[in-house]
Amino acid sequence: MNLVEEYVTNITYISEPNEDGCCKVTADYNCYGNKQMQATKVLHIRDIEMIKEKGYYLA
Repeated sequence: MNLVEEYVTNITYISEPNEDGCCKVTADYNCYGNKQMQATKVLHIRDIEMIKEKGYYLA
């Protein structure tokens, strides 16, 4: 399985982490031209930290 960068911009909502360390994140996502505007995805807190640091996470 190959990992690809999924760029995240315009974050409008991050929920509190659940017991597994996952949060719901509403934002604009761009994965090699496949754009999703204001989509909500469940991401692990490590992915959210990577987004804040680099602007993307590995999907």
